[in-house]
Amino acid sequence: NTYLIELHADTDPEKAVSLAEAEVNARATPETYHLLALAQLSNGDAASALNTIQEFVDGKTSEPMALLHTAMVYKANGMKKEVKALKNELLEAAFELGPVVTKKVEAL
Repeated sequence: NTYLIELHADTDPEKAVSLAEAEVNARATPETYHLLALAQLSNGDAASALNTIQEFVDGKTSEPMALLHTAMVYKANGMKKEVKALKNELLEAAFELGPVVTKKVEAL
């Protein structure tokens, strides 16, 4: 469901939230929770996304996509200092992220 959650986050945020919640129920890991936070953010619920990130993701994984989604949630909640720190870390992982995602990082 990972790819479907990311796909629906842009096109059908409610479906993305539903898929992400099912994924968290099936296997609750920081990697599934960052997808839930992305879906919540895409659905316009930045406060819930922040709560999800702070409780289940922040400091629990260094996976680049989790860090990117964390930075996106922080940015939506006006947490500029935290975004800057994550942005620097993500830019160091530019090779792993690829050029398209690196452009998103640079736009943070």
